[in-house]
Amino acid sequence: MALIECKECKNELSEKADKCVKCGCPSPKAEDRRMGKIAGLVCFLVGVLLLFVACLSRL
Repeated sequence: MALIECKECKNELSEKADKCVKCGCPSPKAEDRRMGKIAGLVCFLVGVLLLFVACLSRL
């Protein structure tokens, strides 16, 4: 388990931590995971929209 530096207070925290225990700033890894979830959700919604449009065009 590696330690990373908080970008706000420079405190060391685990790379698996969601936020700094000292100042509460979100860790860069947590931000990456959050962006990955958002990107996945957007891709899913675009796929559903395309499927819906394809079904409508067959009517």
